[in-house]
Amino acid sequence: MVETFLEEPSRDADAPNTELQPDSNIETNLTENIHSSDEPFLSWGVSETYSDIFPDLSPFDLSRVSHPIPNPEEDIDPALAHILTSLEHLHNTLITTAEPSYSGTTFNPTLAKQIFVPSHRKAFLPTYFRHTHKHLPLVHHPTFNVTTSSPALVLVLFLCGALYAPPRDAVLAIPAAFFPIAEEFVFRRVEVLLELHHHQQQQQGGDDDDDVVDGAGGGWVEEEREMYETLQAAVLVRGAQFMMNTSNNPAVRSRAWMVRRPVLVEVVRKLGLACARHTNTVGRRPDWGRFVRDEIRIRIAAWVLLDDWQQAGVFHLPVLMTTDEMTGELPCLQELWEANDATEFEAVVTANGQRLAASWSGVGGFSLGGITMLDLHLLISSIYVIIGTARHHSLLQTCIPALQRATARWEELGVVRHCGEFCWLANTLLKHSLAGKDKTTTYFQRRGHETPKELHGLLRELREGQ
Repeated sequence: MVETFLEEPSRDADAPNTELQPDSNIETNLTENIHSSDEPFLSWGVSETYSDIFPDLSPFDLSRVSHPIPNPEEDIDPALAHILTSLEHLHNTLITTAEPSYSGTTFNPTLAKQIFVPSHRKAFLPTYFRHTHKHLPLVHHPTFNVTTSSPALVLVLFLCGALYAPPRDAVLAIPAAFFPIAEEFVFRRVEVLLELHHHQQQQQGGDDDDDVVDGAGGGWVEEEREMYETLQAAVLVRGAQFMMNTSNNPAVRSRAWMVRRPVLVEVVRKLGLACARHTNTVGRRPDWGRFVRDEIRIRIAAWVLLDDWQQAGVFHLPVLMTTDEMTGELPCLQELWEANDATEFEAVVTANGQRLAASWSGVGGFSLGGITMLDLHLLISSIYVIIGTARHHSLLQTCIPALQRATARWEELGVVRHCGEFCWLANTLLKHSLAGKDKTTTYFQRRGHETPKELHGLLRELREGQ
Protein backbone atom coordinates (compact mmCIF):
# COMPACT_ATOMS: atom_id res chain seq x y z
CA MET A 1 0.00 0.00 0.00
CA VAL A 2 2.78 2.41 0.91
CA GLU A 3 4.60 1.45 -2.26
CA THR A 4 1.50 2.15 -4.33
CA PHE A 5 0.98 5.65 -2.95
CA LEU A 6 4.46 6.85 -2.16
CA GLU A 7 6.71 5.08 -4.63
CA GLU A 8 4.92 5.57 -7.90
CA PRO A 9 7.53 5.98 -10.66
CA SER A 10 8.18 9.51 -11.84
CA ARG A 11 9.47 10.31 -15.27
CA ASP A 12 12.47 12.50 -14.48
CA ALA A 13 15.37 10.84 -16.23
CA ASP A 14 15.30 13.43 -18.99
CA ALA A 15 14.92 16.41 -16.68
CA PRO A 16 17.73 18.98 -16.78
CA ASN A 17 19.69 20.22 -13.82
CA THR A 18 17.54 22.95 -12.26
CA GLU A 19 20.55 24.86 -10.99
CA LEU A 20 20.41 27.20 -13.99
CA GLN A 21 22.62 30.14 -14.71
CA PRO A 22 21.33 33.73 -14.53
CA ASP A 23 19.87 35.22 -17.67
CA SER A 24 21.78 37.56 -19.88
CA ASN A 25 20.52 41.10 -20.46
CA ILE A 26 16.91 40.36 -19.57
CA GLU A 27 15.04 43.65 -19.65
CA THR A 28 12.77 43.29 -16.64
CA ASN A 29 12.07 45.36 -13.57
CA LEU A 30 13.12 43.18 -10.66
CA THR A 31 11.79 45.69 -8.14
CA GLU A 32 8.22 45.26 -9.37
CA ASN A 33 5.93 44.20 -6.56
CA ILE A 34 4.64 40.72 -7.35
CA HIS A 35 3.45 39.94 -3.84
CA SER A 36 -0.15 38.94 -3.32
CA SER A 37 -2.71 41.55 -2.43
CA ASP A 38 -3.98 39.67 0.61
CA GLU A 39 -3.29 36.63 2.77
CA PRO A 40 -1.27 33.70 1.41
CA PHE A 41 -3.37 31.28 -0.60
CA LEU A 42 -4.58 28.07 1.04
CA SER A 43 -6.29 25.75 -1.40
CA TRP A 44 -9.33 23.71 -0.42
CA GLY A 45 -8.71 20.03 0.07
CA VAL A 46 -5.13 20.08 -1.19
CA SER A 47 -2.60 18.81 1.31
CA GLU A 48 1.12 19.47 1.46
CA THR A 49 1.52 16.45 -0.82
CA TYR A 50 0.33 18.67 -3.67
CA SER A 51 2.24 21.82 -2.76
CA ASP A 52 4.76 21.12 -5.51
CA ILE A 53 2.21 21.36 -8.35
CA PHE A 54 2.88 25.06 -8.98
CA PRO A 55 5.61 26.74 -6.90
CA ASP A 56 4.98 29.99 -5.10
CA LEU A 57 7.20 32.75 -6.44
CA SER A 58 5.65 35.61 -4.50
CA PRO A 59 7.82 35.46 -1.37
CA PHE A 60 10.97 34.83 -3.38
CA ASP A 61 13.81 37.03 -2.13
CA LEU A 62 14.72 39.19 -5.12
CA SER A 63 18.02 40.11 -3.47
CA ARG A 64 19.13 36.52 -4.11
CA VAL A 65 18.93 36.97 -7.88
CA SER A 66 22.40 37.00 -9.40
CA HIS A 67 23.42 39.89 -11.62
CA PRO A 68 23.11 39.04 -15.31
CA ILE A 69 26.25 37.73 -16.96
CA PRO A 70 26.72 38.73 -20.62
CA ASN A 71 26.16 35.72 -22.88
CA PRO A 72 25.74 35.46 -26.64
CA GLU A 73 22.17 36.35 -27.52
CA GLU A 74 19.94 33.53 -28.71
CA ASP A 75 17.45 33.70 -31.53
CA ILE A 76 13.80 32.85 -30.95
CA ASP A 77 13.25 29.11 -30.84
CA PRO A 78 11.78 28.05 -34.23
CA ALA A 79 9.44 25.66 -32.40
CA LEU A 80 8.05 28.57 -30.36
CA ALA A 81 8.20 31.36 -32.96
CA HIS A 82 4.65 30.88 -34.29
CA ILE A 83 3.32 30.83 -30.71
CA LEU A 84 5.08 34.09 -29.89
CA THR A 85 3.70 35.66 -33.09
CA SER A 86 0.18 34.65 -32.04
CA LEU A 87 0.69 36.10 -28.56
CA GLU A 88 1.91 39.42 -29.97
CA HIS A 89 -1.06 39.62 -32.33
CA LEU A 90 -3.51 38.82 -29.54
CA HIS A 91 -1.82 41.33 -27.22
CA ASN A 92 -2.20 44.10 -29.80
CA THR A 93 -5.83 43.16 -30.38
CA LEU A 94 -6.68 43.20 -26.69
CA ILE A 95 -4.96 46.53 -26.17
CA THR A 96 -6.71 48.05 -29.19
CA THR A 97 -10.15 46.85 -28.11
CA ALA A 98 -9.49 47.76 -24.46
CA GLU A 99 -10.53 44.32 -23.25
CA PRO A 100 -11.46 44.77 -19.53
CA SER A 101 -10.13 41.37 -18.45
CA TYR A 102 -6.74 42.19 -19.95
CA SER A 103 -6.20 45.65 -18.44
CA GLY A 104 -3.10 46.20 -16.36
CA THR A 105 -1.08 43.31 -17.77
CA THR A 106 2.64 43.60 -18.39
CA PHE A 107 3.22 41.57 -21.57
CA ASN A 108 6.47 42.74 -23.12
CA PRO A 109 7.26 41.54 -26.70
CA THR A 110 10.94 42.45 -26.27
CA LEU A 111 11.21 40.40 -23.08
CA ALA A 112 9.31 37.56 -24.75
CA LYS A 113 11.89 37.31 -27.52
CA GLN A 114 14.57 36.79 -24.88
CA ILE A 115 12.58 34.12 -23.06
CA PHE A 116 11.23 32.03 -25.94
CA VAL A 117 14.67 30.71 -26.89
CA PRO A 118 16.00 27.15 -27.43
CA SER A 119 17.90 26.89 -24.13
CA HIS A 120 14.77 27.77 -22.14
CA ARG A 121 12.59 25.32 -24.06
CA LYS A 122 15.09 22.53 -23.47
CA ALA A 123 15.09 23.33 -19.75
CA PHE A 124 11.48 24.26 -19.03
CA LEU A 125 9.52 21.51 -20.81
CA PRO A 126 11.36 18.57 -19.16
CA THR A 127 11.17 20.42 -15.84
CA TYR A 128 7.38 20.53 -16.13
CA PHE A 129 7.25 16.75 -16.46
CA ARG A 130 9.67 16.36 -13.57
CA HIS A 131 7.60 18.40 -11.13
CA THR A 132 3.99 19.30 -11.99
CA HIS A 133 3.28 16.20 -14.07
CA LYS A 134 3.91 13.72 -11.26
CA HIS A 135 1.20 15.41 -9.15
CA LEU A 136 -1.14 16.35 -11.99
CA PRO A 137 -0.70 13.65 -14.67
CA LEU A 138 -3.09 15.21 -17.18
CA VAL A 139 -0.82 15.35 -20.25
CA HIS A 140 0.25 12.15 -22.01
CA HIS A 141 4.01 12.48 -21.77
CA PRO A 142 5.05 9.73 -24.23
CA THR A 143 3.12 11.28 -27.15
CA PHE A 144 3.76 14.94 -26.31
CA ASN A 145 5.86 16.55 -29.03
CA VAL A 146 6.77 20.21 -29.20
CA THR A 147 6.43 20.29 -32.99
CA THR A 148 3.15 18.36 -33.34
CA SER A 149 1.26 19.01 -30.11
CA SER A 150 -1.23 21.83 -29.75
CA PRO A 151 0.49 25.28 -29.63
CA ALA A 152 -1.62 26.13 -26.58
CA LEU A 153 -0.39 23.05 -24.73
CA VAL A 154 3.26 23.68 -25.65
CA LEU A 155 2.94 27.27 -24.43
CA VAL A 156 1.39 26.36 -21.08
CA LEU A 157 3.84 23.53 -20.34
CA PHE A 158 6.70 25.88 -21.23
CA LEU A 159 5.45 28.56 -18.81
CA CYS A 160 4.62 26.11 -16.00
CA GLY A 161 8.04 24.48 -16.34
CA ALA A 162 9.66 27.89 -16.12
CA LEU A 163 8.25 28.34 -12.62
CA TYR A 164 10.79 25.81 -11.35
CA ALA A 165 13.82 27.62 -12.71
CA PRO A 166 14.58 30.52 -10.32
CA PRO A 167 16.79 32.43 -9.71
CA ARG A 168 16.61 33.26 -13.41
CA ASP A 169 15.35 36.81 -13.85
CA ALA A 170 13.06 35.62 -16.63
CA VAL A 171 11.27 33.26 -14.27
CA LEU A 172 10.43 36.06 -11.86
CA ALA A 173 8.90 38.02 -14.74
CA ILE A 174 6.88 35.17 -16.28
CA PRO A 175 3.84 35.02 -13.93
CA ALA A 176 2.86 38.66 -14.37
CA ALA A 177 4.11 39.07 -17.94
CA PHE A 178 2.94 35.91 -19.69
CA PHE A 179 0.28 33.97 -17.78
CA PRO A 180 -2.49 36.56 -18.42
CA ILE A 181 -1.89 36.61 -22.18
CA ALA A 182 -1.44 32.82 -22.23
CA GLU A 183 -4.78 32.37 -20.47
CA GLU A 184 -6.52 34.61 -23.00
CA PHE A 185 -4.83 32.80 -25.89
CA VAL A 186 -5.77 29.34 -24.64
CA PHE A 187 -9.41 30.03 -23.79
CA ARG A 188 -10.03 31.88 -27.05
CA ARG A 189 -8.60 28.90 -28.91
CA VAL A 190 -10.87 26.54 -26.94
CA GLU A 191 -13.86 28.59 -28.06
CA VAL A 192 -12.81 28.43 -31.72
CA LEU A 193 -12.07 24.69 -31.65
CA LEU A 194 -15.31 23.90 -29.85
CA GLU A 195 -17.29 25.73 -32.52
CA LEU A 196 -15.35 23.90 -35.24
CA HIS A 197 -15.92 20.57 -33.51
CA HIS A 198 -19.65 21.23 -33.22
CA HIS A 199 -19.85 22.17 -36.91
CA GLN A 200 -18.01 19.01 -37.96
CA GLN A 201 -20.22 16.82 -35.78
CA GLN A 202 -23.31 18.34 -37.36
CA GLN A 203 -21.97 17.70 -40.86
CA GLN A 204 -20.95 14.11 -40.07
CA GLY A 205 -24.02 13.36 -37.99
CA GLY A 206 -21.83 11.15 -35.81
CA ASP A 207 -20.85 10.76 -32.22
CA ASP A 208 -17.54 11.54 -30.56
CA ASP A 209 -16.95 7.88 -29.85
CA ASP A 210 -17.43 6.94 -33.51
CA ASP A 211 -14.11 8.48 -34.53
CA VAL A 212 -11.57 5.94 -35.73
CA VAL A 213 -8.10 5.98 -34.27
CA ASP A 214 -5.16 3.78 -35.14
CA GLY A 215 -2.65 2.04 -32.91
CA ALA A 216 0.29 4.31 -33.55
CA GLY A 217 0.04 6.10 -30.23
CA GLY A 218 -2.65 8.75 -30.21
CA GLY A 219 -3.23 8.52 -33.97
CA TRP A 220 -6.58 10.31 -33.98
CA VAL A 221 -8.02 13.02 -36.18
CA GLU A 222 -5.72 16.03 -35.80
CA GLU A 223 -8.56 18.50 -35.19
CA GLU A 224 -9.83 16.31 -32.35
CA ARG A 225 -6.36 16.00 -30.87
CA GLU A 226 -5.88 19.77 -30.90
CA MET A 227 -9.26 20.19 -29.21
CA TYR A 228 -8.36 17.92 -26.31
CA GLU A 229 -4.79 19.19 -25.95
CA THR A 230 -5.98 22.80 -25.92
CA LEU A 231 -8.54 21.88 -23.28
CA GLN A 232 -5.72 20.31 -21.25
CA ALA A 233 -3.83 23.60 -21.59
CA ALA A 234 -6.90 25.50 -20.36
CA VAL A 235 -7.15 23.30 -17.26
CA LEU A 236 -3.45 23.79 -16.50
CA VAL A 237 -3.21 27.54 -17.11
CA ARG A 238 -6.34 28.20 -15.07
CA GLY A 239 -5.00 25.96 -12.33
CA ALA A 240 -1.68 27.80 -12.33
CA GLN A 241 -3.44 31.16 -12.10
CA PHE A 242 -5.54 29.80 -9.25
CA MET A 243 -2.67 28.31 -7.24
CA MET A 244 0.06 30.94 -7.64
CA ASN A 245 0.26 33.74 -5.12
CA THR A 246 0.96 36.22 -7.92
CA SER A 247 -2.65 35.78 -9.08
CA ASN A 248 -3.98 36.09 -5.56
CA ASN A 249 -6.10 39.16 -6.19
CA PRO A 250 -9.87 39.59 -6.33
CA ALA A 251 -10.05 40.46 -10.06
CA VAL A 252 -8.19 37.35 -11.21
CA ARG A 253 -10.00 35.08 -8.78
CA SER A 254 -13.43 36.43 -9.68
CA ARG A 255 -12.73 35.87 -13.37
CA ALA A 256 -11.56 32.35 -12.54
CA TRP A 257 -14.85 31.24 -10.97
CA MET A 258 -17.25 33.53 -12.82
CA VAL A 259 -15.87 33.12 -16.36
CA ARG A 260 -13.25 30.38 -16.71
CA ARG A 261 -14.85 27.73 -14.51
CA PRO A 262 -18.21 27.72 -16.38
CA VAL A 263 -16.40 27.52 -19.73
CA LEU A 264 -14.46 24.40 -18.71
CA VAL A 265 -17.58 22.70 -17.36
CA GLU A 266 -19.56 23.60 -20.49
CA VAL A 267 -16.91 22.14 -22.79
CA VAL A 268 -16.71 18.92 -20.76
CA ARG A 269 -20.47 18.52 -21.11
CA LYS A 270 -20.64 19.39 -24.79
CA LEU A 271 -17.90 16.89 -25.62
CA GLY A 272 -19.52 14.21 -23.48
CA LEU A 273 -16.42 13.82 -21.31
CA ALA A 274 -18.36 13.32 -18.06
CA CYS A 275 -19.44 9.91 -19.38
CA ALA A 276 -16.16 9.09 -21.16
CA ARG A 277 -15.15 5.44 -21.10
CA HIS A 278 -12.57 3.26 -22.77
CA THR A 279 -13.79 1.96 -26.12
CA ASN A 280 -11.28 -0.83 -26.69
CA THR A 281 -13.21 -4.03 -27.44
CA VAL A 282 -12.95 -6.58 -24.63
CA GLY A 283 -11.12 -9.73 -25.70
CA ARG A 284 -9.28 -8.10 -28.58
CA ARG A 285 -5.70 -6.91 -28.68
CA PRO A 286 -5.63 -3.49 -26.94
CA ASP A 287 -5.23 -0.51 -29.25
CA TRP A 288 -2.77 1.90 -27.65
CA GLY A 289 -3.82 4.85 -29.81
CA ARG A 290 -7.47 4.44 -28.91
CA PHE A 291 -6.54 3.96 -25.26
CA VAL A 292 -4.58 7.24 -25.19
CA ARG A 293 -7.43 9.15 -26.78
CA ASP A 294 -10.03 7.68 -24.42
CA GLU A 295 -7.89 8.17 -21.32
CA ILE A 296 -7.22 11.84 -22.17
CA ARG A 297 -11.00 12.37 -22.31
CA ILE A 298 -11.44 10.65 -18.94
CA ARG A 299 -8.64 12.62 -17.28
CA ILE A 300 -9.85 15.99 -18.56
CA ALA A 301 -13.27 15.31 -17.03
CA ALA A 302 -11.71 14.26 -13.70
CA TRP A 303 -9.49 17.32 -13.38
CA VAL A 304 -12.19 19.78 -14.45
CA LEU A 305 -14.44 18.20 -11.84
CA LEU A 306 -11.79 18.60 -9.12
CA ASP A 307 -11.05 22.15 -10.28
CA ASP A 308 -14.74 23.04 -9.99
CA TRP A 309 -15.06 21.46 -6.56
CA GLN A 310 -11.90 23.12 -5.29
CA GLN A 311 -13.02 26.61 -6.24
CA ALA A 312 -16.47 25.96 -4.80
CA GLY A 313 -14.88 25.05 -1.48
CA VAL A 314 -12.44 27.95 -1.34
CA PHE A 315 -14.95 30.69 -2.18
CA HIS A 316 -18.13 29.06 -0.80
CA LEU A 317 -19.90 28.52 -4.10
CA PRO A 318 -22.36 25.90 -5.34
CA VAL A 319 -20.60 23.34 -7.54
CA LEU A 320 -21.30 23.33 -11.27
CA MET A 321 -20.49 19.64 -11.82
CA THR A 322 -22.23 16.96 -9.80
CA THR A 323 -21.35 13.43 -8.81
CA ASP A 324 -24.51 12.23 -10.53
CA GLU A 325 -23.39 13.29 -14.01
CA MET A 326 -19.94 11.70 -13.66
CA THR A 327 -20.89 8.34 -15.13
CA GLY A 328 -17.61 7.74 -16.93
CA GLU A 329 -14.58 5.80 -15.78
CA LEU A 330 -11.92 6.85 -13.30
CA PRO A 331 -8.41 7.52 -14.65
CA CYS A 332 -6.39 4.38 -15.28
CA LEU A 333 -3.37 3.01 -13.45
CA GLN A 334 -0.33 5.21 -13.75
CA GLU A 335 1.71 2.39 -15.29
CA LEU A 336 -0.68 2.28 -18.24
CA TRP A 337 -0.70 6.04 -18.65
CA GLU A 338 3.09 6.28 -18.64
CA ALA A 339 3.72 3.37 -21.06
CA ASN A 340 6.15 4.65 -23.70
CA ASP A 341 4.72 2.75 -26.66
CA ALA A 342 2.22 0.09 -27.73
CA THR A 343 4.55 -2.76 -26.77
CA GLU A 344 5.10 -1.47 -23.25
CA PHE A 345 1.38 -0.74 -22.96
CA GLU A 346 0.44 -4.33 -23.86
CA ALA A 347 2.99 -5.67 -21.36
CA VAL A 348 1.45 -3.57 -18.57
CA VAL A 349 -2.05 -4.72 -19.52
CA THR A 350 -0.92 -8.35 -19.35
CA ALA A 351 0.85 -7.88 -16.01
CA ASN A 352 -2.15 -6.15 -14.42
CA GLY A 353 -4.95 -8.28 -15.82
CA GLN A 354 -6.53 -9.06 -12.42
CA ARG A 355 -6.30 -5.45 -11.22
CA LEU A 356 -8.11 -4.29 -14.35
CA ALA A 357 -11.03 -6.68 -13.94
CA ALA A 358 -14.47 -5.09 -14.10
CA SER A 359 -16.04 -7.28 -11.39
CA TRP A 360 -16.37 -6.14 -7.76
CA SER A 361 -16.47 -8.57 -4.83
CA GLY A 362 -16.64 -6.08 -1.96
CA VAL A 363 -14.05 -4.60 0.37
CA GLY A 364 -12.57 -8.03 1.13
CA GLY A 365 -11.55 -8.50 -2.48
CA PHE A 366 -10.68 -4.89 -3.15
CA SER A 367 -7.20 -4.53 -4.63
CA LEU A 368 -5.49 -1.65 -2.83
CA GLY A 369 -2.75 -1.82 -5.44
CA GLY A 370 -5.25 -0.52 -8.00
CA ILE A 371 -6.03 2.68 -6.12
CA THR A 372 -4.31 5.90 -7.10
CA MET A 373 -4.03 9.16 -5.20
CA LEU A 374 -6.33 10.74 -7.79
CA ASP A 375 -9.00 8.11 -7.06
CA LEU A 376 -8.77 8.92 -3.35
CA HIS A 377 -8.89 12.65 -4.03
CA LEU A 378 -12.04 12.27 -6.15
CA LEU A 379 -13.77 10.03 -3.62
CA ILE A 380 -13.09 12.13 -0.53
CA SER A 381 -13.80 15.36 -2.42
CA SER A 382 -17.25 14.02 -3.27
CA ILE A 383 -18.06 13.98 0.46
CA TYR A 384 -17.20 17.69 0.68
CA VAL A 385 -19.40 18.37 -2.33
CA ILE A 386 -22.35 16.62 -0.70
CA ILE A 387 -21.76 18.58 2.52
CA GLY A 388 -21.63 21.86 0.61
CA THR A 389 -24.61 21.07 -1.64
CA ALA A 390 -26.74 20.01 1.32
CA ARG A 391 -25.85 23.24 3.09
CA HIS A 392 -26.66 25.42 0.06
CA HIS A 393 -30.13 23.79 -0.07
CA SER A 394 -30.75 23.83 3.73
CA LEU A 395 -30.65 20.04 3.97
CA LEU A 396 -27.40 19.53 5.86
CA GLN A 397 -28.91 18.84 9.29
CA THR A 398 -30.87 15.87 7.98
CA CYS A 399 -27.87 14.54 6.01
CA ILE A 400 -25.29 14.69 8.82
CA PRO A 401 -25.81 11.10 10.12
CA ALA A 402 -25.32 9.59 6.65
CA LEU A 403 -22.28 11.76 5.98
CA GLN A 404 -20.72 10.81 9.31
CA ARG A 405 -21.19 7.14 8.41
CA ALA A 406 -19.48 7.79 5.07
CA THR A 407 -16.41 9.38 6.67
CA ALA A 408 -16.27 6.61 9.31
CA ARG A 409 -16.25 3.96 6.59
CA TRP A 410 -13.60 5.91 4.73
CA GLU A 411 -11.39 5.63 7.81
CA GLU A 412 -12.31 1.95 8.19
CA LEU A 413 -10.93 1.25 4.73
CA GLY A 414 -7.51 2.09 6.16
CA VAL A 415 -6.60 4.80 3.66
CA VAL A 416 -7.05 7.69 6.09
CA ARG A 417 -3.30 7.76 6.72
CA HIS A 418 -2.90 9.19 3.22
CA CYS A 419 -5.79 11.66 3.47
CA GLY A 420 -5.98 12.30 7.21
CA GLU A 421 -6.54 16.03 6.88
CA PHE A 422 -9.45 15.39 4.48
CA CYS A 423 -11.26 13.18 6.99
CA TRP A 424 -10.49 15.60 9.82
CA LEU A 425 -11.99 18.50 7.87
CA ALA A 426 -15.13 16.56 6.87
CA ASN A 427 -15.76 15.30 10.41
CA THR A 428 -15.03 18.67 12.01
CA LEU A 429 -17.30 20.51 9.56
CA LEU A 430 -20.15 18.15 10.37
CA LYS A 431 -19.68 18.52 14.14
CA HIS A 432 -19.43 22.30 13.73
CA SER A 433 -22.72 22.38 11.84
CA LEU A 434 -24.46 19.94 14.16
CA ALA A 435 -23.67 22.25 17.08
CA GLY A 436 -25.12 25.22 15.16
CA LYS A 437 -21.81 27.12 15.21
CA ASP A 438 -21.90 27.63 11.43
CA LYS A 439 -24.59 30.30 11.83
CA THR A 440 -22.00 32.75 13.20
CA THR A 441 -19.07 31.80 10.96
CA THR A 442 -18.13 34.49 8.42
CA TYR A 443 -17.34 31.93 5.73
CA PHE A 444 -20.96 30.69 5.67
CA GLN A 445 -22.59 34.13 5.67
CA ARG A 446 -22.38 34.69 1.91
CA ARG A 447 -21.63 32.94 -1.38
CA GLY A 448 -18.78 33.94 -3.63
CA HIS A 449 -16.02 35.41 -1.45
CA GLU A 450 -13.44 37.56 -3.22
CA THR A 451 -10.53 36.36 -1.09
CA PRO A 452 -9.59 33.11 0.67
CA LYS A 453 -9.31 34.86 4.04
CA GLU A 454 -12.86 33.74 4.94
CA LEU A 455 -11.75 30.14 4.42
CA HIS A 456 -8.68 30.78 6.56
CA GLY A 457 -10.95 32.10 9.30
CA LEU A 458 -13.14 28.99 9.11
CA LEU A 459 -10.14 26.65 9.38
CA ARG A 460 -8.77 28.56 12.37
CA GLU A 461 -12.17 28.41 14.02
CA LEU A 462 -12.45 24.68 13.42
CA ARG A 463 -8.96 24.06 14.76
CA GLU A 464 -9.44 26.19 17.87
CA GLY A 465 -12.86 24.68 18.56
CA GLN A 466 -11.51 21.16 19.03
